[in-house]
Amino acid sequence: ESFVTAPIELSAKIKARIPSPSGSKLLVLVEETVPESESTRHVIEIWTKNGQSLSNRIALSKEVHGKICTDFAWFGGISWSPDESAIVYTAEVNRPKASSFFANHSGDDIVGGQFTLGVGKREDWGEKYTDTALLALFLLNVETGNVRIVRNVPGSDVYDGSSRGGGFVLGQPIWSPCGNSVVYVGWDAGGAEMPRRLGAIYCFQRPCRIYSSSVKILLKDLSQSASSEVISDDPYECITPSDRLARSP
Repeated sequence: ESFVTAPIELSAKIKARIPSPSGSKLLVLVEETVPESESTRHVIEIWTKNGQSLSNRIALSKEVHGKICTDFAWFGGISWSPDESAIVYTAEVNRPKASSFFANHSGDDIVGGQFTLGVGKREDWGEKYTDTALLALFLLNVETGNVRIVRNVPGSDVYDGSSRGGGFVLGQPIWSPCGNSVVYVGWDAGGAEMPRRLGAIYCFQRPCRIYSSSVKILLKDLSQSASSEVISDDPYECITPSDRLARSP
């Protein structure tokens, strides 16, 4: 049966409600306060049986990624896989750990990099998008709760710190009909021909193309109780290589 409810008033902590393709499941994105501190976190709830049963509640660790982008008019996107076993969404990539020369730091810290562009500082997309710097695609298995970043994408060398360039901002993800690939938009954020981002809210003509990345192996890995660290899906493909502007309507 499809998920159908009467109109209700939603709490401000609910950031998104995404029904599954069949309508039998519902994803609810909640922003809540962490009990042990005053910080907030995102929680994904999976509801079944027409919204009467909470089948899974997944608290997303800030060690995996930053804030989930819920601006569905531009960069954001949350999409169910055709078989309703996984979710793809866009979220902020965590910045490399940086510390002052005069502070205590661990071996992973980039000493003196807290004010360096590409390390402690990132170029944003201007008005309305001042909190949006580097967005990537993440896959979530709704049963196991495992989350992993999609790495076979343009500009992925920025994720592990091997490059300090602008890379690409990825968004508007959807699934291929077969469920083995995700299709998304990649905005040039300094990873190709554009050295600067120059803002987006009033300038929709920023260079962007549509890409496709296979996630077949990643999906299989996420379905296991313990996922591995090395995933080798096929390289990404640019679907619109000759177009300067190509994005979802």
